[in-house]
Amino acid sequence: MTKALKTQWTLNDLVLLFATTTFMIVGLITITESLFGEGGPFNHLNDQTINLWLYGLQSLTLLIPLFLVTRYKYKTPWKAFGFRKVNAKKAAKFIAFGYLFYYIASSIFIQLKMSYDYQVPGFGEQESHIPIFGETLEGMIIGGIIIIGIAPIIEELFFRGYIYQVIKKYTSTRWASVIGATIFALFHLEFQVFIPIFILGLVLNWIFEKSGSLWTPIAFHMINNTFAYLFEIAIFFEWIDIPW
Repeated sequence: MTKALKTQWTLNDLVLLFATTTFMIVGLITITESLFGEGGPFNHLNDQTINLWLYGLQSLTLLIPLFLVTRYKYKTPWKAFGFRKVNAKKAAKFIAFGYLFYYIASSIFIQLKMSYDYQVPGFGEQESHIPIFGETLEGMIIGGIIIIGIAPIIEELFFRGYIYQVIKKYTSTRWASVIGATIFALFHLEFQVFIPIFILGLVLNWIFEKSGSLWTPIAFHMINNTFAYLFEIAIFFEWIDIPW
């Protein structure tokens, strides 16, 4: 179980974090449009270069506000975010149980689509990342580094290490998980796959809570993104076909 939060983090800090992040995202969109849009000084660059720029700045829109309301304001140690040692067998057990739950929950929705031809809102097809980074080997490697190596660490630090723990100070663990998973799903702005991301958020919150270490959901997130990215590649190049 995660230990009681021994920091001065408050709900006001969380609101400030959201406000700052939103402001930075709006600024990011404005700056990107002026630099890379029609008439901009860098409008000649290809989409892959622009997308790498966006991914880099998007990471900063999470990390800078988080740094300001934690490390800068309260001198918060990294351990408070959940960066604690965890037994490998214990972590593997919770990751396995997490995958079992995620698989069962996802299978229910997939069965509804296949057996009854029922289109569940928020359980559609995720857009491929391949066109974002490019179809070349170099592009796919860069995409893999970002999706598998960088994104899980940043997202787990932001959503589990901070947001989930702050919410849990003001409500029950169950509600903190639901609210945190909702925020996690909304942040991705992929509403056609809101349900799978929401379920993933619940699983990651549970793994973090049970293992007591942020390294466990980070490992789960990396493994999940690895399978998802390889699956995307296989579908994009038509090595496999989805039956629904």
